[in-house]
Amino acid sequence: MENVSEMETVEHFVDATIAAAFLSITRRQLLMMARSGAIPAYPASLGSRRRQWRFRLSELAAAISKGVKKPVSESTSRVDNSSRQSRDQKRK
Repeated sequence: MENVSEMETVEHFVDATIAAAFLSITRRQLLMMARSGAIPAYPASLGSRRRQWRFRLSELAAAISKGVKKPVSESTSRVDNSSRQSRDQKRK
């Protein structure tokens, strides 16, 4: 009987349309955030190249509350720094 009660407390996954509506953003914005790792998301590939993303609403709420931001890759920071340095040199 314990298995039934455990099943009732498991949070279900939702698709991108429901998750986007929950966050009051567009589906496209949500998928971009999922791909970049800015929000918790689970790819559910069913044999195709295209990923189907699934979300848990409680994890999305926690991530937004914490102010999770897009991770910065090393290559992006190098480009930003080099362009910043070249602008600074031009100003001198």
